[in-house]
Amino acid sequence: MDVDLDAAQPIVRQAIDEGEVDLSKSGHERMVPLTSRRLRVLRDAAAKQTKAPTAPVAPSSGLAP
Repeated sequence: MDVDLDAAQPIVRQAIDEGEVDLSKSGHERMVPLTSRRLRVLRDAAAKQTKAPTAPVAPSSGLAP
């Protein structure tokens, strides 16, 4: 998911599973709602990011919910 934090617009474009890039689950790009709380969490995480700006901010652990 790409997120424009200034515009608060997350865009799901692809999925990364075990290091492999693939289509998103729906198979197409889409916008998703972003609550003010989620936006705050993403901004805080991005501010603490020490890797390249394109690195995942919150990669999953690979475990199903």
